[in-house]
Amino acid sequence: MKTFLELKCPSCNGVLNVDPGLEQAYCTYCGAKVLISDENKKTYHYINEAEVQKAKSEEAIKKAEIEEKGKSNKRSDILLVLCFFMPLLVMFIMHIPYLFENVSISEENRVKVTMSSSDLKKLDYQEAEKKLRDLGFTDISCMPRYDLQIGLFHHSGEIDSISINGSESFEEGKVFSKTAPVNIIFHDFESNKESNTESNTESGTSLQGASLAASSALSCEKYPRKI
Repeated sequence: MKTFLELKCPSCNGVLNVDPGLEQAYCTYCGAKVLISDENKKTYHYINEAEVQKAKSEEAIKKAEIEEKGKSNKRSDILLVLCFFMPLLVMFIMHIPYLFENVSISEENRVKVTMSSSDLKKLDYQEAEKKLRDLGFTDISCMPRYDLQIGLFHHSGEIDSISINGSESFEEGKVFSKTAPVNIIFHDFESNKESNTESNTESGTSLQGASLAASSALSCEKYPRKI
């Protein structure tokens, strides 16, 4: 007489009569697959293929989500670094010409301005000319702009613009060559135009044959302040 093992289906709890020599069986009620791994211990395992596939799919999806999140965080970090360093890089690139310009000036020919362009413009043109000449600049010219009628908004001798080596905007500490051209334009009364023209003509005649340095030293003296 053949004997059978009486087991319960782990899926539906249905009673199963299983041949002891089989390694697997199927539930006659729900169709679940039951594997017998150890006949002596009578340990039975239920494997739901659909659940296994579902678990694998969920694991794959979760892994993909984690990888995508990691990539997104990495992109965010890179963007943050770029936003932080980009302005610094732009400022460095903009200052490269000034760095090379300062390096190219020999030590004995350097002049470091002690005032910014905006601070110099607050001075009378003769005061600004003296300060720059005391620093070591040798090529300074002062030119009047005859745009005053009654001097309501500006006074005679007030600086309209000042430039060193073509730059009208420089900060304190900027390094220039001693021979860099310095141009100072100041306000003056229109009524002084004729007298200054005559004075310049006489000065030009007296300076014939003089050296460039002497001519430069007298350049701003051509236009004495008149009120």
